[in-house]
Amino acid sequence: MTVYGKVDSHCYQWLLTKCEELRHSGTERLVVDLTETPDIGLSCLYVLHCMAKIFRDKAYAAPEQGQRGLRRLAEEDMEAGLHPRVKLLAANEEAVAMLERAGLARVFPIHRTEAGALRAF
Repeated sequence: MTVYGKVDSHCYQWLLTKCEELRHSGTERLVVDLTETPDIGLSCLYVLHCMAKIFRDKAYAAPEQGQRGLRRLAEEDMEAGLHPRVKLLAANEEAVAMLERAGLARVFPIHRTEAGALRAF
């Protein structure tokens, strides 16, 4: 799944719906390509933590729970450990650093690659 552009309040629900559709259709593994995502903000972090839940067949916190819900979601995901079926791709050190600061390196394997580069996993 390649994410293009900024993930914000206008599109995060669409991404979650697509992830749920993939999982319910039998998709077992997912590579989330963030190389075309210029800004990894709170909405993007929320979606990524929800993806971890979706691909673990668990419920996730509603966005109305705000930062408290996101914090609880992140803590649960980090406690569960590295996700065996979902990987992230990031385009630069800044994006990788942001994902690491958010604790996502404890949830997903994160691979650095250049935008548009050939990737094999």
